[in-house]
Amino acid sequence: MTKRSKAQDSDVVAGTLSLNSVPVKVLFDSKASKSFIAKKCVSNMDLVLEDIDEPLTIEVANQDKIPVSQFCPRCQLEICERFFSVDLIPINLGEFDVILEMDWFSQDKANIDCKKKKVFLYTKDNVRVTYQGQK
Repeated sequence: MTKRSKAQDSDVVAGTLSLNSVPVKVLFDSKASKSFIAKKCVSNMDLVLEDIDEPLTIEVANQDKIPVSQFCPRCQLEICERFFSVDLIPINLGEFDVILEMDWFSQDKANIDCKKKKVFLYTKDNVRVTYQGQK
């Protein structure tokens, strides 16, 4: 997904956040079925890889099917000075470093207001966090 197609898509919010203390371009995508990280980030950030219990086949936007057998567990995503844990599957991505999916949002009681380009979520201690994405 590119910035141009992202800007036209009303189900996403994008911005730059910190993942394990490194700035990354993130796409919050309410239609994505998994959360992903660009393979180049995995090697650049020395992230830990673990095997997936049952390997998956991921179908990307152009209908290509990608087999995956590993993930990066418990990455720390900083949003508005609060930390959220996320498991990420490494695949080749275009302009974005991380794509966050809807199941990740539901675990933190998150909502996306695509029109206002905002993401609302709650910390484990029930503090509401509002992230303003790029317009």
